[in-house]
Amino acid sequence: MAIEDETTGPRLLAVMWSMSGVSLVFMTLRYVFKHQSGKGFRVDDWLLSISWLCLVLYATFLTVAYRYGMGHHLSTLSHHNMVEAHRFLAVSYFFGTIGKPLSKTSFAVTLLRLISERWQKGVIVGIIVTTNVFLWISAVFVFTSCTPVQRIFDPKLPGKCLDTKAILHYNQFSAGEIVLCAVNR
Repeated sequence: MAIEDETTGPRLLAVMWSMSGVSLVFMTLRYVFKHQSGKGFRVDDWLLSISWLCLVLYATFLTVAYRYGMGHHLSTLSHHNMVEAHRFLAVSYFFGTIGKPLSKTSFAVTLLRLISERWQKGVIVGIIVTTNVFLWISAVFVFTSCTPVQRIFDPKLPGKCLDTKAILHYNQFSAGEIVLCAVNR
């Protein structure tokens, strides 16, 4: 297969939009059952809804990035399209990253209502705080890792960036923290 023909974009978009659709079905069922049982919309429901909106924004910006060549080999993209694809990928990553702690916080808030032991509530609150802190820092890195900000999308521009290995290691660390917290639940 020639490099020009290689693309992973359609598969990625199919997965992202399928995940968005399936999660909408389950979320809608949750809200319908809660309404039928006389339970109102609570904080955990709002957090879940906002996290789903972040997932849709993530998929939307990935779709726009695909229109600029995301998923194609970099050697086949014009400089303009590469810059635009990186710009929309960064925005999509931001929404994908902030959606994660919101969805986890939604579940944790639900757990807080169900448990009565004080120490368990303390552990869950600790997990909420650490997960949010680590992932929000990862999200902020998207737009603060270079000066000027435009250099994040266009490496040909003059400026300075944080060490990409350091950012990668931090993101791996924060992902490991999420896994550790999930295992401890």
